[in-house]
Amino acid sequence: MNRYMLCAIGVLVGTACDERMKSSETRSVGTNSAERAVAPTSPEVRAAGEQALVDNTRKNVRDRDDTVTPMDQGNSTAETAITASIRKVVMAEPSLSFTARNVKVITMGTRVTLRGPVATEAEKTLIGAVAMGTTGVSGIDNQLEVQP
Repeated sequence: MNRYMLCAIGVLVGTACDERMKSSETRSVGTNSAERAVAPTSPEVRAAGEQALVDNTRKNVRDRDDTVTPMDQGNSTAETAITASIRKVVMAEPSLSFTARNVKVITMGTRVTLRGPVATEAEKTLIGAVAMGTTGVSGIDNQLEVQP
């Protein structure tokens, strides 16, 4: 059996893959030495991933207690219709940034919580207005964060 097969078997039984596989910097993809590809386990990629993990971990800790998350989204027909209606308008708005289009819209009853990063205060205001103007919404909790 080769290393990859052993790795697959190890993953299935809950053990780690061979360390040599994790630390390989490059692999030859052809006979020509110019045809070399950097593996996704290069030090730069690992460092970037660790930094993202650290930053995301802080947010996860912040969100553990009383914060509304997408898991709190109501499942009634009315709640999903409100969320879908807001999401549809937000996605169709050409002036919004990519991150603004990906904000979390969480409906519980007739109250909507908006969470996530946006690029400008104008995006935060616009998404809040869209949510408040949606039929069936009695109030919003606008927790959008402006991150330039």
